Amino acid sequence: MHRIIYFLFLISQIAIASAPDVSRSELKKQYEEFQTTYSKTLDLSKEKSLFTKNFDLHTKMLKKKYALFSQIEKTEITAEGNQMALDIEMLEPLEFLASSRINKDSCSEAELLNEMNSTSDVKTYQKIKQTLKRLCR
Repeated sequence: MHRIIYFLFLISQIAIASAPDVSRSELKKQYEEFQTTYSKTLDLSKEKSLFTKNFDLHTKMLKKKYALFSQIEKTEITAEGNQMALDIEMLEPLEFLASSRINKDSCSEAELLNEMNSTSDVKTYQKIKQTLKRLCR
């Protein structure tokens, strides 16, 4: 009896291992779409009026893409999911700026918020710093 159970267990493990990893490819696709939207969100800073008008919409799209990713990801924790969550958090200085008038005081506050994130993700920190520089000139 134990041999039969063990044998069935082995067969199920082989079937799982040989099944195509649809969720992995879907996760990759969702992550790439998120990164594209994230880049477009940062590109909004090229024009202040576009930034203040569309930033909120872009961040909502990013959060929806992350929520969809999390549903597909389920209980598995992936580096991509962690990066997406961090990227959304790193947008805090820009969210602050988008919700206020862009002036010297709000720029100083946004820069301070970004400095608090400087050790979380250096690459994203630098991108946000450049974005703030463009918006606050």
